[in-house]
Amino acid sequence: MKKLIFIFGWILIGVGGLSFLGFLGSNMEIPDGAQQINDYAFIQPLDNGQMRLKICSRPFKMPFFSIQAPLADRRVVIHYYYPDQYFSHEILVESNSEGTPLIIGYSEFDLREFNIQSLASAELFFKAFSNRATPQDKVGIYLTENIQGDISWNNPLARGDLQKQVTVTSGSPIYQEFTIDVTSATQTEIAYDEIVTFGYYPENNNCMVQIVGDTSQIWPILTIDYTPESTGTTGGTSGGTTNTDSNTDSSDNADTIPSLTGAPLPPTPDDSTSWILKWWPYLCVIVGLIMVAWTSNGRFYR
Repeated sequence: MKKLIFIFGWILIGVGGLSFLGFLGSNMEIPDGAQQINDYAFIQPLDNGQMRLKICSRPFKMPFFSIQAPLADRRVVIHYYYPDQYFSHEILVESNSEGTPLIIGYSEFDLREFNIQSLASAELFFKAFSNRATPQDKVGIYLTENIQGDISWNNPLARGDLQKQVTVTSGSPIYQEFTIDVTSATQTEIAYDEIVTFGYYPENNNCMVQIVGDTSQIWPILTIDYTPESTGTTGGTSGGTTNTDSNTDSSDNADTIPSLTGAPLPPTPDDSTSWILKWWPYLCVIVGLIMVAWTSNGRFYR
């Protein structure tokens, strides 16, 4: 048993080390002139006085650290074979030979803290690949109600309007990029509760698609160009909604959010090389060191 723990400890150290070098994990690159707002979003000023926001799925939060993808509390799947559960990881889409859905994925974007006065445009971007030998897997992206704590196959999210159907082919390139105009859907949700949720549904027989991330980004990403409010107060919520947000935490408190007005954001010296820092590589290395040291009676440190 100690030998297995020793080996697993070195595996954790290796995974953490590779993550520091950017070979593993999911990071979000901050471009020149942009300002990081939190662990999953940044904004940058545009020449026309508007702001551009890029926001990815929110991190899975624990008391002393955050883990980004694949554990994200607003990127989940529900599964036909596990009807009372949901799973927080990369988005999967699957159907059987009759076209019956087996796995449905969701991604949610919380815009409440960004003081949006008016929306100019919104685009949903993601990469995907097909796991089937036959090409032409079709995925429908729909506006849905928000992710709730009791979501499951037996309690799915209500599906709204189709935003676009995309075709994911197998072969080269493995990862295909898709950009979808979701301006109208995003505007509708801003007028309600400022939380935008999309569902990814299989729409052909034998469909199996993964919405994936690589070493530099997290998918899906919502990019919006908007005019910020002139005050520090948050906007929206004027239309009411039937959706509820079960993922509220301290970062959602408007009192703790910096005011994001139209003032220019000065670039920092390392803006072009800034990466969102994640705690899980540190955790891997620390736990790995403890396991190796314990199983080797401390000789690891000598």
